[in-house]
Amino acid sequence: MAVTRDELRELVDALPENRLAAARQALQNVAEFDTASHSEAREAFHTLLFEEGAIVSVPKTRDAARFDKYRPVASKGDRVSETLLEDRR
Repeated sequence: MAVTRDELRELVDALPENRLAAARQALQNVAEFDTASHSEAREAFHTLLFEEGAIVSVPKTRDAARFDKYRPVASKGDRVSETLLEDRR
């Protein structure tokens, strides 16, 4: 989703004063994004959300090797998503 600078300014203008420091830090993190430090930044972001009370627990990080090995369970018949959609109609 594309975002304009004007949209970001509107969001910042709408923030209460006590949230400006966190917004500044978040923008700095984005500006300094480095794939090598991505997991550290994500962990810091989750910790900040937890400390601010925005989330009740910090999500577990995925094990990339385990995630890459994942294969969905094969089943017979229609896909579950199709069945759910049909049942709702």
